[in-house]
Amino acid sequence: MSALAAVLVFLLSLGEFGVPIFLRFDVFPVESFAQFTAFYNFNAATAAALPLGFVTFAVLLLERIFVRGRSFAPNRGHEAQSVISLRSGKTALLASVTIVAFLAIVFPLGVLVLRGTSAEALDAAITRGGASLGRSIVYAAVGATGLALVGFLCGYAIQTRALRLWRSLDSLTIFLFALPGPVVAIGLISLWNRKATGFVYATPLIIILG
Repeated sequence: MSALAAVLVFLLSLGEFGVPIFLRFDVFPVESFAQFTAFYNFNAATAAALPLGFVTFAVLLLERIFVRGRSFAPNRGHEAQSVISLRSGKTALLASVTIVAFLAIVFPLGVLVLRGTSAEALDAAITRGGASLGRSIVYAAVGATGLALVGFLCGYAIQTRALRLWRSLDSLTIFLFALPGPVVAIGLISLWNRKATGFVYATPLIIILG
């Protein structure tokens, strides 16, 4: 499970879009997005997104080989657990992690809270974005409910091995979870942006589906 955790962290970091787009760093997810939205070059956007999909597949395949076909599902407590002793280095490690946490999380959030909790800022946010917030909550609730249902059924099938293809289902769920957002978005646009499927693409269904 530690190997899978490391793989997932790597893939989620590789496909991260929000932070690079705000900080304007030219990485694959941002390049794909720019080609599609700024230059309307769908072919270039697809070409920039495909390596992310290939890397995700390749890394998960290597992890799959490494664990030698065992399920990705967490163990049920009967396997031996190893404990890493930090000994005298635990104090220094704790201090290092605390400093990093403050620099990367606490301080930025603190500045955000200080600048965004004024009466004027809150009033402007509610006036301009109140409707968008409401829609976001509704879409998120519907999407999360559907995803929880599908996730439960997939997890049950994997854990109980109710299907012969449970290993493939196991790998597929991990792959889809780790697949970068721009790759998913371009795939959805390619599939649904047609006259025959406008009832999906031109409605909030496409957001919930994504």
